[in-house]
Amino acid sequence: MADSEAARQRRRRAHTAGDHSLCTTRCDAAGVTATQDADPVTDPVAERAALAGRLAAAHRADPGRADLGRVLLQVLQAMEGKEPPEADEVDKIRAEWEAGSGGV
Repeated sequence: MADSEAARQRRRRAHTAGDHSLCTTRCDAAGVTATQDADPVTDPVAERAALAGRLAAAHRADPGRADLGRVLLQVLQAMEGKEPPEADEVDKIRAEWEAGSGGV
């Protein structure tokens, strides 16, 4: 059975972003996971700070990517010990759209 259009688009967006977990065998990076040759996290605070730095650099390079800004905000709030914000209307619309309902 063929994938739905929503599934293909989700796989394409993930592939374009460098996430190959949804790729089929036609992708050269399929089957390669981030856990291969990964060092254990020994200092979560330093890892979170490094992640925030990478996210900030990516967001500065492409400020139109609201998803980067949102994740950066969540990481920075976690570093301050704050709870992430609850889902807003945009999150609800995106969830409906990604579920394939198209908001209908």
